[in-house]
Amino acid sequence: MVVPGLRNNVMATGGRFLPRGWLTRFSGRLLRSDSAASRPPIDVHNEIVAPAMAERVWDLLTDVEGWPSWYRACRWVRVEPDGSFRWKAHPIALRSTVVACDRPDAFTFVADALGLHAEHAFTLRPPSDGLGTVVLSHETQTGPLPWLARVVLGPLLHVTTQAWLADLARAVTASPAAREREAVGDAHRT
Repeated sequence: MVVPGLRNNVMATGGRFLPRGWLTRFSGRLLRSDSAASRPPIDVHNEIVAPAMAERVWDLLTDVEGWPSWYRACRWVRVEPDGSFRWKAHPIALRSTVVACDRPDAFTFVADALGLHAEHAFTLRPPSDGLGTVVLSHETQTGPLPWLARVVLGPLLHVTTQAWLADLARAVTASPAAREREAVGDAHRT
């Protein structure tokens, strides 16, 4: 009997050498669809209702240079001459490029750091009651770092992104003078 293909051959002969539980897990990984295998190791969805019109939320969200004034985890942002921007959030410095910008409905950027590639999309839509703006966040991360630390990074990313959205919701309701006072206070604390 001839068994064509390395995968098939491993599964056919593996039953003689591996415990049944191991063989089941191994076979499941070999036989899963390519779409399942190509899913990013980290895929996070968040949502919040911001108490402001979509245009106000979008303007604040897309003003990347202004992020440090309202987003607590963002330490600094530097816009590069080519339109990309470098920024630091938490302990990671990232280089990002805006890939979609559709006022006031969508804003998407990609971010890269050592061992990490992220795609972060924000979608804005009216809530069912018509009050405020629903901000949907979807982020995927690929690369060695997310793959190795997905069990820890996935839940952590969910929590930190929800905090980012909460900061955004607070910022859209604050007056410009209040936001300036808050930014000065944050600068004195760091």
